[in-house]
Amino acid sequence: MIVTIDATTGEFGAANAAEMEYLFSEVLRASILGKHFVLLDRVTCDWAMGNLTLGAQYQAHLQLLKQEFTQRGAIRAVAGQILSIKIGGNGLQPVTSQKYEIGHRTLLQGNYLDVAVLLVANTANDGEFLKQILNMTKRNHPIGHFAFVVRHGGGSTIVECFNEELNAQRITICIVDSDRLSPHNFSSTTVRALQASANQNAYVGGIFPTPCREIENFIPLDLIERHRLCPTYPDFQKLKAILQRQDIQDDAHNACWLYFDLKMGLSGPALLAKGLQADIEAWIQQHFTPDSETFNQTNIAGFGTNILRTFLNSNPAMRDYNDFTKTSFWAAVFAPLFEKIAWFLAADKRKAAV
Repeated sequence: MIVTIDATTGEFGAANAAEMEYLFSEVLRASILGKHFVLLDRVTCDWAMGNLTLGAQYQAHLQLLKQEFTQRGAIRAVAGQILSIKIGGNGLQPVTSQKYEIGHRTLLQGNYLDVAVLLVANTANDGEFLKQILNMTKRNHPIGHFAFVVRHGGGSTIVECFNEELNAQRITICIVDSDRLSPHNFSSTTVRALQASANQNAYVGGIFPTPCREIENFIPLDLIERHRLCPTYPDFQKLKAILQRQDIQDDAHNACWLYFDLKMGLSGPALLAKGLQADIEAWIQQHFTPDSETFNQTNIAGFGTNILRTFLNSNPAMRDYNDFTKTSFWAAVFAPLFEKIAWFLAADKRKAAV
C-alpha cells in the first residue's frame, strides 16, 4: 500500500525524538523489505537526515527516496488507496474512500507496516488462482509490484480468521464467494457476517465479494472445453447453447455463466424446491432452461469440486487465461475487483535484508 508521512517540520520537531526515530526506521524498513510503497517528500527526507540518528542503511534509503520523489510523487494523483501517517496519537480513520489517516503512535502499536494479508477460503486453490491473476494484473499497474501473504480462511471459519487479522491491526483484503444465484442484489450469510465484523472498528482493507457466484466462475467455458479439462463432461453442447442465446453486449454482469454452479451443476427440481425469491427464480428459469425442456426437467451436470485445481494444473490453460484478461468481458466484470484491491497490495521492490 502507498504509505506516506504527512507532517510539517514543526510537527516533527515538537514530537518525541525517540518516537520519530522509531517511526522513520519502521517506515523505511517496510520500504527496503518491499512490504509497502513508501512516499516521502524531499522536505521530510531532509528533516529526517538532518535530525535523526538512523543507521547508514536507512540514511542511504532516505537519500534514494528523496531523489526518486520527483517521479514517484506523481503516483499520489492516481492512487486508489493511501495510508497517511500523522504525528500524534489519533486512531485510524478513513477520511475518503481512497485515503486513511493514522497517528504515528497508533501505527506503531499495530502491524499496519507488515505485508498486507489476502484472506481467501482456500489458499491451495483460490489463493493460488488469485496470485496468478494478480501477477497478470501488475504488468499494467502504475506501480507494477505487489506484496502480500495469502492466508487460509476456510469455508466456515473465514469470519473468525478475518476477525483475527483485524484484531492484529493488519491491512487485510478478504475475497469471498458472493454465492449469488443471479445478478439480483443478494448478500450471503458469510458476506453479511464479514461486513458486520468490519463495521465494528476502523481497519485498512476491505471485503470483496466475487462479481459472480464463486471463484470458479472466473474460468470461461471455452477454456475448459478447449484444454480438455473435463473430457467426459456430458453437457458441453447444452451449456454452450444456453450461453450462445444470451446477448451480453449491453450488460456483461447478466451473463448467466457467472451464476452457474460449476462444481455441482444445476437441477431445476432442486432449485424450485428451495423457495427462492420470485425474481431470482424467474431469472434462473429464463436463462438456464434449455429450449427443448421445461425447468422442472432441467439438469445440467457440474464439473466437479476439483475444477479449479485441474485448471491451475494446466499450463496451456493458464497461458490462454492471460489472453482472457485482455478481453472486454474481463474489463467489464472482473477488472474492477482487481483494480480496487491492487492498491492495497502495491509495494516497493525489495532492496535488501534489514
